Amino acid sequence: MSASVLRPAGVLITIPDDGSLETQQDTLQCVHCFRHWVLPRVAALAAAIRGEFGFCARCNGITCGKKCQECVHKEQWLENVEAGRPENYRPIRVGGFQGATWLTRHG
Repeated sequence: MSASVLRPAGVLITIPDDGSLETQQDTLQCVHCFRHWVLPRVAALAAAIRGEFGFCARCNGITCGKKCQECVHKEQWLENVEAGRPENYRPIRVGGFQGATWLTRHG
């Protein structure tokens, strides 16, 4: 992850048919659904204050809004849909001691 969550995730390049100059705009990306959207850097703080996008502390990144506020990563969402589970299902993960791995190395 980048040092700043408002660091551009991509660039949108627009080349007009009339031959005028191309324009380049930075895009931001949702950490949950991977949607990209254009947001001028000057307007980023104002947009955050208005609630146009959110922030996920678990993923340490911005989200595209209320639809993606619940922390379900896109890959997990896709697995849920394929398995017939609720879209917002998130398996319980227990961290810490990895018994089998430790016993294999030290047993």
